[in-house]
Amino acid sequence: MQRRYWKGLMITAAILALICTGALTGCQKKVSTTPEMTSTGTSTSTGTVASSGAGTTTASSSSVSEEPMGGDTGPEAVKPSVNVDEMRVRFNTENVHFAFDSSDLSPEAMAILKDKAFFLRLNPSKGVLIKGHCDERGSLEYNLALGDRRANSAKNFLTDLGIDARRINTISYGEEMPLDPASNEAAWAVNRRCEFALE
Repeated sequence: MQRRYWKGLMITAAILALICTGALTGCQKKVSTTPEMTSTGTSTSTGTVASSGAGTTTASSSSVSEEPMGGDTGPEAVKPSVNVDEMRVRFNTENVHFAFDSSDLSPEAMAILKDKAFFLRLNPSKGVLIKGHCDERGSLEYNLALGDRRANSAKNFLTDLGIDARRINTISYGEEMPLDPASNEAAWAVNRRCEFALE
């Protein structure tokens, strides 16, 4: 009787050992990837390979370091690092454009301003001058006021993203400094803008 008991116990232990071994070693490795956008607009993918063992291994398709990005995406969001000189040039040359007779920010303008806020967070000693511009239609006084509203619209968006208002100055040039002197819709669209200059 005792022999039968031990034999049954041994078989049960062997089956449990096989089940446990299969459960621990038979699981497939899972790869979770998160696409990221680089400064050139191309997508890269960084993944973490999790195995049934105690550790994890990080796999990356490109070498980017991740830095926190604020804005409406929260502090847990990341943005790949890019060349600081390239970011500075882009900050100074990328304009925000507006619809006719409007100081409302478009989704494209908001995306540009989020990038500018990211740069300003990385460079807390820098300030920015926002220059509001208009096309030639309308009176000189009206366009100066509209340029001011456009510059302040961009400023308010940056402050909403956490940039200290004391770091942001605004000026309106109205219609006085067109990028394109032509009198057509294409020229007017280019001239309705805010320009940014680091201080």
